[in-house]
Amino acid sequence: MKETDLIAPLVKTYSKMGYRAFAEVQLSSRWIDIFLVNEATNVTVAIELKLTDWKKAYKQAKVYPIAADYVYVGMPEQYVHRALDHCDYFENVGIGLLSINGKAVEVFEAQKSSILVEDVKKGIIENLNPEMEVILDDDGFLTKTFYPCGRFK
Repeated sequence: MKETDLIAPLVKTYSKMGYRAFAEVQLSSRWIDIFLVNEATNVTVAIELKLTDWKKAYKQAKVYPIAADYVYVGMPEQYVHRALDHCDYFENVGIGLLSINGKAVEVFEAQKSSILVEDVKKGIIENLNPEMEVILDDDGFLTKTFYPCGRFK
């Protein structure tokens, strides 16, 4: 399993809620794995994906609340318990947890960001482009391959 295997189920779940998904979105010197935008409500969600290393995901995700209304760490269902055992870390900064296995399920609720900088959020949204958008085919599979650091094919 690769991190990119988590993208399709995540996008499928959130697209049903009216979100468009973008992969490898730059935030200063960092890259948000998945950035979701609901154009009807202007709500944004930043998601850091990791297969097993919840600590690394947490460290990366804890800066995302300046750019997104809600922030989550997404992990495969079989490993999310590792992060849940330390949910106090996530609770302290308002980060939620998603369990991914065919769909994304919220197992720990994210809190609305109290440190969101609207200009940062607006700048990210303005810089999104169609090449970054995650599109699924009719069978629910990715239509392009994504790589770390904003590259795609």
